[in-house]
Amino acid sequence: MKKKIGFELLKIFILTILAAFLTLFSLYYSVVNVPTEIFASYFSNPLIAILNFIPVLLIMLFFYCLTRKMSLSFFITCLIDLSLTIVNYLKLALRSDPLLMEDFQYLKEALNIQKNYVLNFRKGMYITVIFCIIVVILLFIIFDKKNKSNEENKEKNKKGRIFLRIISPLIIVIISIVCLKNLYFSSAIYEKTSNTEYINIWSGTQQYISRGLIYSFLHSYTSISNEEPDYYNKEIAISTLNNYSYANIEEDKKVNIIGIMLEAYNDFSKFDSIEFEKNPYILLDKIREESYYGELCTNIFAGGTVSTERSFITGYTSCPSFRKKSNSFARYFYEQGYTVEGSHPCYQWFYNRLNANENLGFSSYYFFENKYSALANGTIAPDNILFKEILNLYNQNSITGKPYFSFNVTYQNHGPYSDGKIYSDTYLKAKQNYTQDGINIFNNYLHGIEDTTNQIYDMINELRNNPEPTVLIIFGDHNPWLGDSNSVYSMLGINLNLDTEDGFYNYYCTPYIIWANDSAKETLDNNFIGKGPTISPCFLMSEFFDLAGYTGNEFMQINTNLKNTLPIVHFSGRYVENSLLTNKLSQSAMEKLKTYINAQYYWSTNFKK
Repeated sequence: MKKKIGFELLKIFILTILAAFLTLFSLYYSVVNVPTEIFASYFSNPLIAILNFIPVLLIMLFFYCLTRKMSLSFFITCLIDLSLTIVNYLKLALRSDPLLMEDFQYLKEALNIQKNYVLNFRKGMYITVIFCIIVVILLFIIFDKKNKSNEENKEKNKKGRIFLRIISPLIIVIISIVCLKNLYFSSAIYEKTSNTEYINIWSGTQQYISRGLIYSFLHSYTSISNEEPDYYNKEIAISTLNNYSYANIEEDKKVNIIGIMLEAYNDFSKFDSIEFEKNPYILLDKIREESYYGELCTNIFAGGTVSTERSFITGYTSCPSFRKKSNSFARYFYEQGYTVEGSHPCYQWFYNRLNANENLGFSSYYFFENKYSALANGTIAPDNILFKEILNLYNQNSITGKPYFSFNVTYQNHGPYSDGKIYSDTYLKAKQNYTQDGINIFNNYLHGIEDTTNQIYDMINELRNNPEPTVLIIFGDHNPWLGDSNSVYSMLGINLNLDTEDGFYNYYCTPYIIWANDSAKETLDNNFIGKGPTISPCFLMSEFFDLAGYTGNEFMQINTNLKNTLPIVHFSGRYVENSLLTNKLSQSAMEKLKTYINAQYYWSTNFKK
């Protein structure tokens, strides 16, 4: 009996060593685009190493208890650990974007997008895979291969084995659930694993890297679970909302509104370090001359489009998954008698837009599947097709006599951009330190940007003299991917150091434009011309409401009040208060923000019919 127990302990010891090896592998390849010293720092704070190790060990023990096969338990754990590690490494290397729990909701999208990238696997990854295969074979031969004596022993202990296979995995599942709730989802534990010596504390990506893949990946669940704030109080939220009254839009003040979010659109002419052979932003400057314009401080960089998109349409500083009917600006316009629809020329399963947009209050939404595939001969429609169709839908609505709200998302200019010379246009004036690959990437990007700007200008000319009062709200979703490790930004001399104020704004800001035709200017008694503030996406619609003289519903009024105090509320914990970028708010501003977040959580989880 003692011999048997000792043999089982030996097996568990071997599996523990193998779990430690897989943990080291995941930690080693967690370090991407940051100082290599971070790897050693994982062990300076033992809690980080332990939190990355525990899930690997529990998975391996679970499958061993379930199957009693060392080779199979190690093989399954390898598949999970190596897959997560390699995918995370590639996402970070290509897009500076870590692997989040939320990404599994968009697996189909990721598989399609990855075809556009060159996947560069490290030599160590191949070596590790080969090593793991050898270990699986050895474990099978030494411990799992059937022989006569093993079969006889199994028959004698059949009842005991069945008991162990049921009870021991169940115990591990219970332990895992307790660990997830009390360790991996805990904000207090997250603070204890702070590891900031070698990172930029304002970068969410680097914060993720600083804690290791396995722990950070599991903790990322808290960002999609619409977690209740620690200070949430339902009664106070209701009381806050009840301080405001729902306000309708006066019939003679209703104007048509067309919103367009532009993929990876930014104005690089604002950087003094860049000189153009051909300026792709000439028409953008003309548009600004007759518009109200400013900059949008997004929460994302080179990806995560849906963050800006849904913050704009809801006014939320952080967004749930919208898997049930939800309050939004789109729904408010529907309540006000508007036709509410929109377009995205790509697939309806991108970010679950088909279901989410319906839940947000859009009566109709047009995608690749139900409109744009036919218009673009089976391809994803470029902007010259999309913008024309947005106008067609707008004109079709005019016969209904109803005001019109349309919110659209472009796909043209989606990265990556080839480092080969695809287009003949040369926009960037070359300098001695520029690489040809970097020049090609930037010129290819600017080719699409110039075309998009042309489409905007043509749309404005179509609407300029239209008797129907119409407003355009146009903005970029995030900065573009420009080379692995942001190589083109570096080449162009653009500061992306998030420790600096310039670097923060350069990293996150994109342009917004609010343009109105003469009829809308007269209807709303506003010329819609001038420089607006830099604001978060959740405040852009509120900025338009202020210009239009609209009040909105209860939550929209709270949103406007917060905008006037904190025009930027950033996911990284930075804010703008009294025109200063800060991570430390005054007591009054912090109380106002907490009141807002409290009301926002109630508003986002309780649909107002």
